[in-house]
Amino acid sequence: MNRSVERIYLPKGIWYDFKTGKKFLGDRRYVAFYKTEDYPVFVRSGSIIPLSILKENLNDTNPPKDLEIQVFPGQNNTYELYEDDGVTKLHEQGYYLKTNIEFKYMPNHYPLTISPKEGKTGIVPELRNYMIRFKNTRLPEKIDVLIDNEMVLDIDTRVKDNDFIIYVNDVPTKKVLSITCMGKDIEIEKETEEALVALKKHSFELNQNGLGYNNLIYISAVLGDMSLNKPGIYENLFLVEEPEAHLH
Repeated sequence: MNRSVERIYLPKGIWYDFKTGKKFLGDRRYVAFYKTEDYPVFVRSGSIIPLSILKENLNDTNPPKDLEIQVFPGQNNTYELYEDDGVTKLHEQGYYLKTNIEFKYMPNHYPLTISPKEGKTGIVPELRNYMIRFKNTRLPEKIDVLIDNEMVLDIDTRVKDNDFIIYVNDVPTKKVLSITCMGKDIEIEKETEEALVALKKHSFELNQNGLGYNNLIYISAVLGDMSLNKPGIYENLFLVEEPEAHLH
C-alpha cells in the first residue's frame, strides 16, 4: 500500500494545507496518514504564492503570459514579484520588472492589488492573464475588479473544492489590477473549529483508553473516512496533543 504516516508539529500561528487550502491551528502535534505523492505541505496565513502556468514548454524561463496567484487568508501581506528574461544579463541595464502584490485581509473583505513598481515593462508580456485563487474561501456576495480604477465586467469565476477562483484576461502589465471580494464569513473556518473540538475529544478518549502512538497511527488510518473529519481539516490528519515545545 503506497501510504505514509508522519508525526507533524505546526509552530504557533495559523497554517493552511498548500494543496487543499484547509486551515489548521498551530502549536499542536498531528498524526498524518496520506499517500506518498500527497505529502502535506503547509503555508502561513497571509501567504501570497505566484505560480507560472506553463502550457507547452515546461523549461521556459521567460516571464509567463499566464500567471496563477494563490492567496491564503488570515493576515495582511505584500509580495514583491521580480521578473527578468532568465537567461541574459539585460537585468543589469534595467530590463527587469518588480511588481507588488498586496493583500489586505479582513474577514468579510479581501482587497488584492497587483501593481508595477520598478523596472522596464517590456521584459514581460504587454498583456497578462491572471488566475487569482483565494484559498479556503467561499463564493463572495460581491466582486469588484478594476484596471486603473476602471471597472472590468468580462471576468470568469468558479468555486473548486475550498477555493474561490477569479479569471481576468488581457490585463496590461503597465496598469494596476485591483480585486475586491466581499461577503459575510467568506473564509471557511467554522467547520475547522468544530472538527478541532471533535479531534481533541477523540484524542482524549484514545489517551484515556491507554492507547499508545502506534495504536493511534492505526486508528487514524482506519478512521480516515469517518465523519470525524469534517470540512476544514485535512482528511487524514489527527490531533495528538497541544504541546508547549517543538516536536523532537
